Amino acid sequence: MRHVIWPATGSIMRRLDDGKTAPDGKPGNMYGYLGATDAERAKNLRAIKSWLGDGAWNLNRWSTRGNAPGITKEQLDKVKAKF
Repeated sequence: MRHVIWPATGSIMRRLDDGKTAPDGKPGNMYGYLGATDAERAKNLRAIKSWLGDGAWNLNRWSTRGNAPGITKEQLDKVKAKF
């Protein structure tokens, strides 16, 4: 959970993201490891997003960096995975 909540807030999401929520539209550098096919990657990404909780998928870091704002308490409160 350190890569979801703190201190590396959002890092796992940025790495596994399919690019649909990324500002530049590019998938994360680990997205390709989620499966051998597009369908398998999409299925596994849905499973991870479900585990985190509805609306908990967020690419923001703990604090503002460049044009990306820091994560808010409201965003963190959406994480339902146990930590």
